[in-house]
Amino acid sequence: MDRFQIKPFGAEAVVYDGASGDTHYLKPLTFAVFKAFRETPARERHLVIESLGQRLGMPAGSTYTTLAEEALLSLQRIGLLDTQ
Repeated sequence: MDRFQIKPFGAEAVVYDGASGDTHYLKPLTFAVFKAFRETPARERHLVIESLGQRLGMPAGSTYTTLAEEALLSLQRIGLLDTQ
């Protein structure tokens, strides 16, 4: 069984973490970052964020990059992602 139970609501989601017992609401960008890192966990973080930005039509170095980095740090802080 997967550690995470994910219930998407459009671009947003609620994620239950079976390891901690916590439930987290993920805003659209945070959910997109969460999915991107789960799809390609071995890639370097800046490459995953850059690739996601391209899929979303966001230019590199834009506000998107800052917001995506903040979303990533938030996911790490609450224990949903373990990335380098």
